[in-house]
Amino acid sequence: MEDCKQKINGLYPYHHQIIHALNERDYQQRVDFCRWLLTQERENNGFVAEVLFSDEANFTRNGMVNQHNTHTWAAENPHATTTRGHQERFSINVWAGILGDHLIGPFMLPQRLTTNVYTRFLQDDLPILLEDVPFRTRRQMWFMQDGAPAHFARDTRDFINVMYPDKWIGRVGPIAWPLDHQT
Repeated sequence: MEDCKQKINGLYPYHHQIIHALNERDYQQRVDFCRWLLTQERENNGFVAEVLFSDEANFTRNGMVNQHNTHTWAAENPHATTTRGHQERFSINVWAGILGDHLIGPFMLPQRLTTNVYTRFLQDDLPILLEDVPFRTRRQMWFMQDGAPAHFARDTRDFINVMYPDKWIGRVGPIAWPLDHQT
């Protein structure tokens, strides 16, 4: 079976791994954030469980198919196919969060996430999603979001500053989220 993987001259195929491109300053921002987080955890054991880590993901009808990992082993060519490129397309935008051992959501958002839609979600829907979380946890909670355009808008940041004063992590927040490139 090992011979099936071997290429000419004893070389084997290896797949590339997709990683984020980093700027020079990214390293220091990430180190600074890690030091801050470790300090918070040291001073308040369990701090990380008080951060609501949140994000959105977009799912489509096609999903993801990695042709390089899809194989059919057979004695003869089975002419296996994978359907893609459906005429009817759809996608769904899903928000979810993790707060300690609580899964918050999922919550379905419109395909196009605007500032108004996201801010309205934070005002109207997030409090409902957090109802099952103990009050004490909600009161101590920090909020984390990335630097997506709808998150970074002035109206959104103003609202978050009122709801989580000095207790949020994000692009230009009180604590900068280091995974965002701030050019």
